[in-house]
Amino acid sequence: MEIRETLFKKTFSIENEDPYRISLDFMRRISENYTVYETKNIYMTDGPVKKCTLVFDVIEPLDNFSRIRICFTIEGENRTLYVDVIGEFIVKIGQEGFFTDIFTEFYINKIFPGLRKISEKRVRELEAELEKAY
Repeated sequence: MEIRETLFKKTFSIENEDPYRISLDFMRRISENYTVYETKNIYMTDGPVKKCTLVFDVIEPLDNFSRIRICFTIEGENRTLYVDVIGEFIVKIGQEGFFTDIFTEFYINKIFPGLRKISEKRVRELEAELEKAY
């Protein structure tokens, strides 16, 4: 069983001489405090047009079954950088056997509500830190 809940979304754009470099600098600054999982890094040039795409995640585990995931999708074209940030609370529990069903029910009813509140608080803190970094 997997539960995903989007806790925040943020979209903005930035004008810069070198959008690819600023994207890499931003990812580097975040990696100083968090583990970054880079999933896509593309830089393309076609004559006067320059495009870049950088996608990476910051994942903060809460326990063995739940985590907070902040996904960054950064796309640049020429001098404009478009940034999408999504913060999610994710719970993933394997569904096999009798005891797993009982544990899943217990986890969802007793542990999940507390972790959800913790994740909302932690995501607000992460969002504030990220705003300072950019």
